[in-house]
Amino acid sequence: MIVILIRYADDRFDKKVSAFSEKYSALFFSYIGSESNPEDFLAQIPKTHINILLIFIQDYFQTLSGKELESLQKLINDTWIYDLLINGLKSHSRKKILRAIYLGGVSNNQKIKPYLKDFLSQKDPLIFYHSARSLARMNAIEFAERILAGASLHKEIGQDILVSIFLEFKPEVCNYLLKRIHIEDDRFKVVIVKILRHFNYREASSVIEKIISGTKSKLLILELIKYAGQIECLEALATIKSFLNNEDSDIKIEAIKAVASIAGNNEVKSISINIFDKSEQVQIDTAETLSELRPDGIYFLKKVAKNKKEAGVATIAQMVLSELDLVSK
Repeated sequence: MIVILIRYADDRFDKKVSAFSEKYSALFFSYIGSESNPEDFLAQIPKTHINILLIFIQDYFQTLSGKELESLQKLINDTWIYDLLINGLKSHSRKKILRAIYLGGVSNNQKIKPYLKDFLSQKDPLIFYHSARSLARMNAIEFAERILAGASLHKEIGQDILVSIFLEFKPEVCNYLLKRIHIEDDRFKVVIVKILRHFNYREASSVIEKIISGTKSKLLILELIKYAGQIECLEALATIKSFLNNEDSDIKIEAIKAVASIAGNNEVKSISINIFDKSEQVQIDTAETLSELRPDGIYFLKKVAKNKKEAGVATIAQMVLSELDLVSK
């Protein structure tokens, strides 16, 4: 019976949404991006339909930019919807709180920052997540430390989720994160390095060696190697080369790629030995990396391809060289 009632309620709401769309969508889209007064637009929408209007607004915030986005922001910030938003933040209803957090964030409403700051200490992981994301969208770097601290209280907020939050900030958040990188534990160091990589932030190159030497975290080592390769950090070359002999295949593969990215053809000799590694995946990745290093990498692969004593490795070299021939055609 409960399921039937829920389905009935959903059907009724869907019909209301459909009816609203049919009657007011043209009005809504004529307002978007225009210089019209948002109050004049709202005056044409019955207040009984406000929940459906907010669904429209929420859906289109994700796809708009420029003047179109500004018109929606004015609709939130310069009309009575703002009071509705504040009431939502004060509500005991989780649904209303989450909607208000989202709308406040995408409308860049600076006045709601105190509410969002308080929500960062919420036990509800969803409220924490959306509050943190809205603050990041506002580029509220002053709350970055609180976001990191709050995330440590929620097991549900994994590294990828935390990265997605911080990527909502503007690139200057990297300056703050670099100051924090020595303070945070390995879990958050991984997050920080991923963000630095995303923004191609080069100023962290000087700390790579110190962090790598002080950790046993595989994930952190992998991220630091990727970072060094991406920014072509020559200062870290010696450190990264030390991982070419690492027992872990994943670390070895990333080191091969990073050394090639940093030093190119000059490091063919140090990279090439790994084509005889016990791991087939290491062999393949080494061959593919060497194929990008001209001319010495190609020359080495051609020699290996003729090696009758190492038939398996020779086959891999032949395969990679064959693919190059196909590309050239």
